Amino acid sequence: MKRRVVVEIDLKALGRNYRRIVAHVKPAKVLCVLKANAYGLGVGDYAKALADAGCGMFGVAEPFEALELKRVLRPYGGKIDIQILSSVLPDEIGEMVRAGVILPITDLAEAKLVSAAAVRLGRTARVHFKLDTGMGRLGILAKDALATIREVKKLPALDCEGVFSHFPMAYDPKDPFTKRQIALFKRIVADAAKEGLVFRKVHMAASDAINNFPETAKKPFTMVRSGINLHGSFDPYGRKALKVEPVLTLKTRVA
Repeated sequence: MKRRVVVEIDLKALGRNYRRIVAHVKPAKVLCVLKANAYGLGVGDYAKALADAGCGMFGVAEPFEALELKRVLRPYGGKIDIQILSSVLPDEIGEMVRAGVILPITDLAEAKLVSAAAVRLGRTARVHFKLDTGMGRLGILAKDALATIREVKKLPALDCEGVFSHFPMAYDPKDPFTKRQIALFKRIVADAAKEGLVFRKVHMAASDAINNFPETAKKPFTMVRSGINLHGSFDPYGRKALKVEPVLTLKTRVA
């Protein structure tokens, strides 16, 4: 029997959405977030469609997802970056360094573990400093950011290529909290640059901020992270600046 309820995913629409987002934020680059099995839509076909559309950077929540995505994207020859955006536990670090996954640094102790694993494996680990600018979930507190960056930069076998943070309120373009976060983050990046501590990848914006706070795609920011926008989804309060289309259709037979 056929299933009564079917979800159809239009992968061509997905590619079009990706290219629209790229055009909207350029010259900033776009990292596509495919956590939780691409939000339940099937990470395999989803990732391949985005890679075919030109995406070279993907974000996931945790190590199992990173390894699954590396397997899916193996035919693309290792030219695609995969980054963990949340956290890595101590016993997961070695495997992630071995796999070449870009890792978050949430404190000095974690950085020392990543550095030690990279030295032991004869690798250079690519890392991004994860700053807590007000979300209160995970990351280096803003008051400790510069001192921590300074110390981590001294550790061996680390390529400290990036710095990033997260917004809890960017769905509301009128809320001043996000503006304060942006100003705080920019100040940390500028203070680090004065000491010669510079980053190739600087990012804060996820889907809501891409829509509602366009300054997060301009200098000093060099990239954005897009998740639900890729599906053609929007929050109920935002500006809907992107001209994306739904990729999902839910169909059922009526009883």
